[in-house]
Formats: sequence, C-alpha cells, structure tokens
Amino acid sequence: MFSSSHHDEAVKQILATYSTLKFSPPPSQWTILASIFLTNTTAQVSNVKIISIATGTKCLPTSRYPLHGEALHDSHAEILARRGVVRWVLDEIIRETEGGYPKSEWISRQPEGGKYALKDDGKLCLYVSTVPCGDASTRYLAAFQDPEMAALKDSQHTG
Repeated sequence: MFSSSHHDEAVKQILATYSTLKFSPPPSQWTILASIFLTNTTAQVSNVKIISIATGTKCLPTSRYPLHGEALHDSHAEILARRGVVRWVLDEIIRETEGGYPKSEWISRQPEGGKYALKDDGKLCLYVSTVPCGDASTRYLAAFQDPEMAALKDSQHTG
C-alpha cells in the first residue's frame, strides 16, 4: 500500500518541479496548482511519476475578458492537469502500438477487448494546492461553521 509519507514525497516532487518553471504569479497574487501523478504501489522505494502539472484560476472576471477570444476565461488547474493526462495516455498508447519505442511501464493493453489500462501496481493520484470549488468543498467548509449553517451545506444531510 502507498503510505502518506510516499504522498508527502510526491507533493515535494510536485512543488520542486513547479519551482523550476519560468512562471510565477506577480507579487501579492497567487494561483492554484494541480498535478496528476502515478505511483507504483508495490515498490519499496517511492516511485512517483509526475505526468501533468498545471496552474489555473477558477474564472476570469468579466472586466478582464479578452476582446477577441484569445484566452481561456475558465481555466481551473484541475481541468488543465486532466488535459495533460489525456495527452500523456495517448502518447503511452502510441509507445505500446508502434515499434521503436520502449514499452510503457505504466499502462498495458487488456487481453479482452483491446482496451488499455493502468498496470495492476499503478495508482493514479491528484494533488491540488487548495480545496476544490463547488460541491467538492461544501463539506470541508461546513466543518468550520456553526452546526445549523453546516447542516445546510452538508450534501449528505437529508433533513
């Protein structure tokens, strides 16, 4: 099983990778960082492969919309990281199907149906530097409010 200390090591690698990028937010501004990475669940030593890393914002204010549509105005870091994963998966499939490349150590073709999947010892993980927005964060936010208000935000609450 992949322990939390392995996850801590993965986050350290993600942050180290981010720090090498030429991008950084202007002073007094911040961005959300998301990364999708693979781990080998049977390895004794931490085996982490960062396959996608992205920064983004929840949305661009209307006053900052580009006049000619030359920029995304809704670019969540998680969505951009997911797009990177899709690209990586397609590249790995090409490695598996075309000659001249070493076989992927992370995915393989399934015997039935010809579909591709992560190998049994691979685990796909997501890191996001802040709580996601929307329904994914309401239970977290409810934990910091009085019980009556928290009950309104708890998606599991049926009363």
